[in-house]
Amino acid sequence: MRRVYRYRLYPTRRQREALDAQLRAACELDDAARKQRRDAHRRCGESVNCGDQQAELTAIRRAGRTLTDAEADEVAAVLRASRG
Repeated sequence: MRRVYRYRLYPTRRQREALDAQLRAACELDDAARKQRRDAHRRCGESVNCGDQQAELTAIRRAGRTLTDAEADEVAAVLRASRG
């Protein structure tokens, strides 16, 4: 059995802005991941999986470029969730 705890948040204005920015970045990443998979399938009939996309983002980070201020595990969670 899995227990679920819910906590009510009362963020300050600055915290709310940070949460909104994080949500926007996650939505943009999700949209881009879905678009990449859709385009790869339409063009080449290939499937791009979550692992491929995470490896690509790791290579981008190693090159010194960042897409978002999000941590790697947050980005991985977004990519895993966008599979469906």
